[in-house]
Amino acid sequence: MAQNIPVRTKWTPPPARVEGDRLLRARASELRVRDAAVQTEAQKERTKEILGQELGTKVEKLEDTVDRLIDNLPRIIPNGGGGGRKTVKYVLERDYPGIASTSLNPTVETREHMVRYDFSDCKAIIINRWSDDSTFHPALYRKVASDPGNFTAIQDRKGNWFELDPSEVPHVDALGATDSTNTAVQTTTAIQNAIDLASDRGNGQVLFSARTYLIGQGGPVGASFYGLILRSGVVITGPGLHSGCEIKAAPSTNMQTIISDPAGANGIGIRGMKVNYDSVNNPSATVFGRCVEFRDADGIILEDYKGVDSPAYNTVFWSCTKVRIHNIICRNENTSPKAGNAISIIDCSDVIGDKIEAYSVGDDAFGIGVFEGNCNDIHITNLIASAPVVSGGAGARRGIIVDGAGGTMTNISIQGSTRDCGGAGVWISPLLAENVTINVADSGSGFGLYIALASASGIRQCEFNIKSLRAVQQAMTCAFTDGTSFINDCKLNLQAYDPATNGGGAQGAVIRGDRWTGTVNIDYDPLANKSVPSFAIDDYSNGGKWIIHAQGGARNLVVRGDKNSYDIASMADAVTGDILIVAGADDNQFVTGNVTSSVADSGSNNQFSGGKFSKQGVVAAMATDGNGVGTVAHGLIGAPRFYGVQADGDNTYEAIVQSVDATNLYIRVRDTTSNADKASSTQRVIWRAGI
Repeated sequence: MAQNIPVRTKWTPPPARVEGDRLLRARASELRVRDAAVQTEAQKERTKEILGQELGTKVEKLEDTVDRLIDNLPRIIPNGGGGGRKTVKYVLERDYPGIASTSLNPTVETREHMVRYDFSDCKAIIINRWSDDSTFHPALYRKVASDPGNFTAIQDRKGNWFELDPSEVPHVDALGATDSTNTAVQTTTAIQNAIDLASDRGNGQVLFSARTYLIGQGGPVGASFYGLILRSGVVITGPGLHSGCEIKAAPSTNMQTIISDPAGANGIGIRGMKVNYDSVNNPSATVFGRCVEFRDADGIILEDYKGVDSPAYNTVFWSCTKVRIHNIICRNENTSPKAGNAISIIDCSDVIGDKIEAYSVGDDAFGIGVFEGNCNDIHITNLIASAPVVSGGAGARRGIIVDGAGGTMTNISIQGSTRDCGGAGVWISPLLAENVTINVADSGSGFGLYIALASASGIRQCEFNIKSLRAVQQAMTCAFTDGTSFINDCKLNLQAYDPATNGGGAQGAVIRGDRWTGTVNIDYDPLANKSVPSFAIDDYSNGGKWIIHAQGGARNLVVRGDKNSYDIASMADAVTGDILIVAGADDNQFVTGNVTSSVADSGSNNQFSGGKFSKQGVVAAMATDGNGVGTVAHGLIGAPRFYGVQADGDNTYEAIVQSVDATNLYIRVRDTTSNADKASSTQRVIWRAGI
């Protein structure tokens, strides 16, 4: 039976529905456009508000500066000048062309343009000046009765005199150091005027901007020339060490860039800037070509400072007291130097320094010395010193040097690190040094510590804590000119890893002096591809008390002195033997030790006790009794637990230990051919004993 299947047809909405949907879509689009327009307008208003706030903030800051200056007038001008703010005029370039121009030179332009205007109704004027970096520098000038006679004096058309108010901290940019057309001498004059003014008035500071100030010769001093002179009471101050503030020597000036007043100064300093000698453009400088020299000054601040590129001594303190140093960098990187340290402290007292970096390819990095007087109470922490020898550099240079033949050095301490110095990391060579403490970690220098003493010179009651990594020559050495040199009652804590080895020509540490106490640790790298190391510790000292760690030397310890006490904490990997006691080294004591190799004793009355020791020796002429028995003092405390002997010479002789006690080995010698004792004879024997 056939089924009736309905036929589906496409639905068509009625015209009213189609028109309604179209209107809804159009309305939605209109609303989106309107919302976007509203948001755009709101964003515009917000942007205007933000810009307005920023501009308002700038205006407020400017107004606050003006108000601050004006509010100070009552204490500057009696009763506020009698008229308060009405007596003060704010001088802008737009209103008074020439007076406050960007290229202002107060000694010329201000005076030239000031006479065009009448400021009779003003007790004070505020001149707005801009430096080359568009920094705002307002300066307050007060009216005075007559010409004040200083370089800030200016006069208006009516003959009224004004001068920079004493309350103002001088800013060199506001006083003429920013003119782009200035010569170096003009800039120098403007800065020196500001320093002199601040010193005369006791302002305390002279301010600088984050820019370069090119300095020329200010005048002669002794056999040299100077650029700027720091006067009493003045600290020249820049925005910061890395701000870009730089005082730079002009080409071909060949001078000391900044010096303290040759007549003497107190309360002076440099803060927040770099001083650049620019030796590339001053190649013919003498030893006086320095960045900064403080001499005969009392009360110095050197902070957030960098001295660079001096061909001679970079930064010098000479005969100064009450010196405070913090966060400074002194670098001499010219590879064709004349002479001079990166930092020198000479004949000074009461010096405290922290966070100091000294680098020189021409001479020593950091030096404390005595030339004419004494050095005392100097304390340096966080010092980094390096004096590498590079192509064009001069000689073997030291990281830290404490020396001088002029007087005594007392109460000195240095803590820091040295690295890659051509000479020693630390060099000690005074006439007399007392209570000197050195705490230094060295890496890769020629020597970790070098003590070099001339005739009749020495050190006493000093302490050296040295860590030496891969010294090119020796971790430590002491060199005496003659028997009048001395080291007395000092402490040494030396930790040395892998000093140089050259098959016997260099010791790890060479020690001289009397009554040392301390610890010496020498460890040769067993994996280093080097020739056989020499003696790890070569000790010439007398009367000392040592704790010894040594590993990997040809001999780990060579004893050449008398009356020392050695606590052998550890010894290992000696090539020949752990301990060698040379002839003439007597009355030494070895306690609480563990010697894995052997001890060769050619001295006398050297005693061993506690721990594990083995000794060996040669008796060239041992006298035997009627039974063929001779006596050898073994020097071990307590009867040896092991021993061995042999007759040296005729191979038909036999030596055996007859008996042993706490003092001696009793050795019997017999002829194996005749089986007879070698009675009443003199025999050469080699012996070894241990506990």
